[in-house]
Amino acid sequence: MSFGSKGLAPTTGTVTTTITVPATLYVSMNGPPIFQLDAGGPFIGDVFEICVMTSPPAVRTHLGVRVTGVLEDPSPTGGASGPVNFWQNVFATFLVVPLQDNQTESNGVLKLDVTAQSLRNAIVNAPPGYSSGRMLITIDPGDGQHKLDLTIAPR
Repeated sequence: MSFGSKGLAPTTGTVTTTITVPATLYVSMNGPPIFQLDAGGPFIGDVFEICVMTSPPAVRTHLGVRVTGVLEDPSPTGGASGPVNFWQNVFATFLVVPLQDNQTESNGVLKLDVTAQSLRNAIVNAPPGYSSGRMLITIDPGDGQHKLDLTIAPR
């Protein structure tokens, strides 16, 4: 699994089956909507892309239950709350459900693009004191679990 700027060029991160990869996706809240990958990292444009290569190639199929998301911050251990529900919905709407439901292409690859404007619109409605959220996204494209520990935060 890879992630980064649209078309994965020039900025790319890779998630293998050996370690959980942490990443923070900063969304500009002023000026044109744009993403920055990690603190002090590169600006990657106005589209964030996740690319999943199934192995063996799963042609024109859904990843479905092979994609899961577990909210880590705000912590859901205290039960459902406004902040927990809010961030669970943000990650589900823009990342987890599309990764589960969208079909792979004829080469077995699934590409998901998320716009900075969409996430900016979500962040402005975050509950007070909870302007960022973090989720462990796990994808098993057939060769083992790939884990992306993704934080979405305003910049």
